[in-house]
Amino acid sequence: MNVYAIGASRNIGYYSAVRLLSASNPFLRRTMADYRAIEKGATVTFLLRSLNVFETDELIQGYVKSGHVRLVQGDALKAEDVAKGWEAAQEGPQSHVDLVLFTLGM
Repeated sequence: MNVYAIGASRNIGYYSAVRLLSASNPFLRRTMADYRAIEKGATVTFLLRSLNVFETDELIQGYVKSGHVRLVQGDALKAEDVAKGWEAAQEGPQSHVDLVLFTLGM
């Protein structure tokens, strides 16, 4: 599963993204093909105003090192930054986005 996460650096967005990254993913259908995806976990592209937000987060850093998390700097209120994040989310083996996780708070 390929996820584009906007506004997911804290609170419900963060915990939802972590849940999607983990092997216990409740959002996937339970077919035989999905069990292989569950073992792998999702790939999440975070659009972040500041890339430093996850600097001390060992859990996210582990996923960054494994390639399951991509960090894109940008402002969710600017269309060109959202588009840049969308393009980054489509890079790699999965060329489409399965889920947009939008939990931007004001």
